[in-house]
Order: sequence, then structure tokens, then C-alpha cells
Amino acid sequence: MTPRQKDEDWDNRKAFPDCEAWYERCRERSLDFSRSVSFQMDNAYGSHPRNRIDVLPGKTGLPTFFHIHGGYWQWNNKEDYLCVGEALHRMGLNTVFVEHTLAPDATMDEIVAEVRAGLSWFKLHRHEFGIENPDIIVSGHSSGGHLAAMCQSETSVIGTVLTSGIYDLRPITQIYVNDVVGMDEEMAKRNSPALHPKRYESFALIAYGELELKTFREQSIGYNRGLVSEASETVLLPISNRGHFDVLDELMNGDGVIFRALMDKLKLK
Repeated sequence: MTPRQKDEDWDNRKAFPDCEAWYERCRERSLDFSRSVSFQMDNAYGSHPRNRIDVLPGKTGLPTFFHIHGGYWQWNNKEDYLCVGEALHRMGLNTVFVEHTLAPDATMDEIVAEVRAGLSWFKLHRHEFGIENPDIIVSGHSSGGHLAAMCQSETSVIGTVLTSGIYDLRPITQIYVNDVVGMDEEMAKRNSPALHPKRYESFALIAYGELELKTFREQSIGYNRGLVSEASETVLLPISNRGHFDVLDELMNGDGVIFRALMDKLKLK
């Protein structure tokens, strides 16, 4: 296989040319949502300008949904994905959105450490937002799914929602993405949750679109298989007629497959 063919196997923007229109809808919906509620924006959890967290408290006693955006670790902003929490907020969940330093200004080791630091900061400061319940569901889409999986064993994490994630990073070292991310084989291995499966006390909802590139479908299926082999509690959610981007609609919308699966896990109606 040529380098160009490898690149195409992982190039979601090329595979889904309507993604820019989807991004724009997501940005507009996020802006409308943020104007309709009282987000507490840009709380600093570290020294880098992008070490920021947005917090929207929900109903007393409910857990927190902690989301990490995608973008191959090098693109996008948390503000553009606030709408991911819209339906969840209506159900009463606290919703939190974290941002990390983007590659190449941070290595993969540093990005993972930043997200974990953001999670730790929130756990330490949640009472300042009136959030009593310590339970957290960590969510992520695409590269954010990878980062969410890297938080699976953190204290207070009762579950993860992993949408179209990348769990074995070794193939990324061979494609165009790594021109910016800059991983060597060893860094990829130690930051690959699929290579270190174990029995987690928390559940994992692992979702992907059936129209996705084969590489992404295989990442989700393979990661789920590894967790099942360790007797972890997982739900694999292959979603028909969805690609890499619009699969996230199934979490944004109150009638979506991922949203309903999470409500079932939390026993919320």
C-alpha cells in the first residue's frame, strides 16, 4: 500500500465532503445553546492558554458529562461542540467541555496529561459550581474518543461515551496526521488504550457509524473486543446511515441512539 493510499484510509474530510456544512451547523447550534443557558466559560485548569474548561451545572444530585472534542489532536475548539450537551442538559446532567493544547505545540503524552489534569481540576473544584454528585461520564468524539478512553480508569469516572474513536495509535504514525502530531512508535504504544485492555469498574459505550471508513469501524470493534475479553462492561453501538461526523448527532439529539443508550445506563427517563 502506498503512503497516499494509507492517508486516504484515514482521511475523514475527504471521505465525507459535506463535513464542513456539518461543522457549521454544529457551531451555530452551539452558539444558540450557549446564549440560552448560563455556561461558566474558560475556567483555567493549567498554564497554557488552551487549558480551559466550560461548566454548565444541571440538577442537584445528577452526574457530570465531561466532553472532549475531536480534530486529530490538532484542530477545533470546545466552544464549537457545546451543543453535544444540549439534550443531556435538558435531562438535568451537569455538562463540562474541556480544551487541550493542540499538536504540534504539545506531544501526545502532554495532550493526554492535560486532559487528565482538566478532569482532576474539575473534580477538585466542582463544589464551586454547586455540583454535589462526584460521578463523571467522560465522552469524546474521534481523537476526543481516544482521549476519553485514556481517562477510563480515573477516579470518579463511572463510564465513558466513545464515539468514532481511535484506540490503537500505531497506524497514525504512518499517515499524514503524524506530520503534525509527531509520535514515534513507543509514544503511540503507551498512549493506545487498545494495547492495554483491562477490566474497568466503569462502563463504556462504544459507538461508530456504519458508513465510516473501514479503519474507524475496525478501531471501535477491536477496542470493544479487547474490553469484553477483560470482562469490562461495554455496549457496542454500530449506527446505521451515519458517517464519521453526523454520528455525533446521535448523542446531541434527545432521540438519538447514543443518547438513549446513555440514559438507559444512568436509569434516566
